[in-house]
Amino acid sequence: MSLSVPPLPASSATVSQTTTNDAMAAATSDRSPLAGRSVVVPRAAAQAASLVDRLAAEGAVVLRFPLIEVVFEPDDLAALRASAAMLGPSDWTAFTSANAVAACEAAGILGQIRTGFVAAIGDATERALVAADVHVDFVPSASTAAALAIELPAIGTVMLPLAELADNTLATGLTARGLAADRVTAYRSIQPDHDQATVDAVRAADLMLATAPSVVDRLVEVLGSDAIVEPLVCIGPTTASRAAEFGLATVVAEPHNDEGLVEAARQTLATRR
Repeated sequence: MSLSVPPLPASSATVSQTTTNDAMAAATSDRSPLAGRSVVVPRAAAQAASLVDRLAAEGAVVLRFPLIEVVFEPDDLAALRASAAMLGPSDWTAFTSANAVAACEAAGILGQIRTGFVAAIGDATERALVAADVHVDFVPSASTAAALAIELPAIGTVMLPLAELADNTLATGLTARGLAADRVTAYRSIQPDHDQATVDAVRAADLMLATAPSVVDRLVEVLGSDAIVEPLVCIGPTTASRAAEFGLATVVAEPHNDEGLVEAARQTLATRR
């Protein structure tokens, strides 16, 4: 049996249109390029709330279109426990996503991780660690695996709880510096189904966001590359590189977080007024 991240109330197979009616939205929507424009958020339902709220506060019509669901397999949780048991006080655990934090929490190993050093990529990852009462000792200058691989202080072994399909940028970069990198599969992604009406609504959107390379893969699979609205607004360079492999024009968020995604969406749509 797999453990899955608890979903938000909205069905993963249905496009949910979200707008705000509070005073903040009313004050900003009339001047924001996002006002009244439809924006596709393909992030997993359990991780979408913050981004959806930011977009809706600008008056955007948010189309929730989750393309992956995160699951924690019992064998992966056991592997996490085995790796965590080897951690010493001078070792690192490097987190690249909030999903990895949730997986380690599900495995019951955050206590062991707290005894060593902890690094985090991205604001959402850092927030998840802080919420779990884990002190973050290091954050790279850019929210990328490449930056962490270059900048992480060179002490101890580095445990890497990663998605099953995550690339090897971080492990390879750390190894090249002489650090021992222990890559462990922390979670896997499964693909929810979407009916044709949902797909058609997404294809008619004004803008699409991509929050991970795997999301790009699924967008192309579900919609077809010709139906993806360009430029595709990507959370970081790794995601943009994957989109470029399909011949898609991209815009990269700066910084590489939800705030940067909203700003990139704002600037992109401002040119289409």
